[in-house]
Amino acid sequence: MSSLDSFFATVKLPSISEVAHALIKTLNDEHASVWEVRDIIAKDPALTAKLLRLANSAQFGL
Repeated sequence: MSSLDSFFATVKLPSISEVAHALIKTLNDEHASVWEVRDIIAKDPALTAKLLRLANSAQFGL
C-alpha cells in the first residue's frame, strides 16, 4: 500500500451539509435571488448565527 493510500485510509474528511451544498449551488446561479439565499441560510441556525456575528463585527462595519 502506498503512503498516499494509507493517508486516505486514515483520514476522515468532514461531509458537507445539505444546507451548505444548496447554498453553494444557489450562489453559483447568476439568476438566484437574494430571497432564495436568505431562505437557504435560514434553514441552518449555526450558519445564521455565524453570519450575524460577521455582519455585526467591526471588521465589516461601515
